[in-house]
Amino acid sequence: MLIAYKVISTVYQVKEMEEKLVKLREGITLVRPEDKKAVEDMYADKINQWRKRKRMFRDIWDTVTENSPKDVKELKVQTHISSGVFSYRLHQLRHNF
Repeated sequence: MLIAYKVISTVYQVKEMEEKLVKLREGITLVRPEDKKAVEDMYADKINQWRKRKRMFRDIWDTVTENSPKDVKELKVQTHISSGVFSYRLHQLRHNF
């Protein structure tokens, strides 16, 4: 009985997925243009905010390290600042939405 239920459930899932696949193959727009524009605007806003924060951090970091007697790399290790702060990729930001 449990196997029969799983078979019926799987057949139903396959049918749903095939319907979705037909919609995708037909080229039906799944996202309205207004929604797409809103997401693109929000993304652009988040990118701009990230760039501002990055610039502020760099300004502060440059000020702190300007007259520091310690090596910059040593200071990064002591403050737990990884090189990832400087090499942060924009595509990683996309996953935060």
